[in-house]
Amino acid sequence: SMHPFLKLEEGETRLGAFLSEIAAPNLLRIYKACGLDYVIIDCEHGYFDHSQVAALCAVANGIDLMAMGRVPCVAREHIQKYFDLGADAILVPMTGTAERIRQAVEMTKYFPEGKRGASTMRPHSEYNPGKLADYMKKANERTMVFAQIETDEGVRNAAEIAAVPGVSGLIVGPNDLSIDYGTPGASDTPE
Repeated sequence: SMHPFLKLEEGETRLGAFLSEIAAPNLLRIYKACGLDYVIIDCEHGYFDHSQVAALCAVANGIDLMAMGRVPCVAREHIQKYFDLGADAILVPMTGTAERIRQAVEMTKYFPEGKRGASTMRPHSEYNPGKLADYMKKANERTMVFAQIETDEGVRNAAEIAAVPGVSGLIVGPNDLSIDYGTPGASDTPE
């Protein structure tokens, strides 16, 4: 079934936070108790290994906290692995073009929407996928891809990036974006 995170009504807000260093899975219980809806497990700047990401995703899945992994790059080894570990979504940093996010969607989604490799006896299927075709359809409805807009190129291509089938949303990276405009840290420039 579709992840509840995707059922956003007009004007509704979802709150979340990055997790960048401390791999204590029960931190996510605190996030949930504080009213957060999602966590972004930062695997771009953070130094989490796969076993830590798996433990974080396991707790998040158990308490219905949406788990998003920020991948270091668009590469099958990262994207497929995070979903196999139980992540609900990925965040693709420095998304500048529709083609880049299209590649990420292709690695996220199973046939016929993409080319994700099937290894179904994993946490993401609760070790009980049922019929493969049915499971793949259900997984494609649930898995999400978010583009992080952090450059002028990304801003210029934002509408095209958002229109790629399988893209769930855009998230602005204000620090790198301000740097790309030559005004580090500024939020009040025309750009």
